[in-house]
Amino acid sequence: MALAPGMTGTPMLDVHRPDGLTDGEWAAAKAEFGRQGIDALRRMATPEEMASAALGLASPDFAFQTGSVVLVDGGQLAGIWPGTGI
Repeated sequence: MALAPGMTGTPMLDVHRPDGLTDGEWAAAKAEFGRQGIDALRRMATPEEMASAALGLASPDFAFQTGSVVLVDGGQLAGIWPGTGI
């Protein structure tokens, strides 16, 4: 089993923070990036949502599922990008 995450608001993303932005400005920029349609849900995932997906896959409820890649990307790879016509 593999988990394929979409854009997630983690500290790893923060290494791309432009110089000179305050914490509040950076938070607003990330929120706006999500609203601009990085995926169908119009927001970034939280680390907790990724952890929840991983725990779900590790549960006995998925014991018979093998060799699968589970997309947890809010619809990004489904081609559901608002305003693009895709």
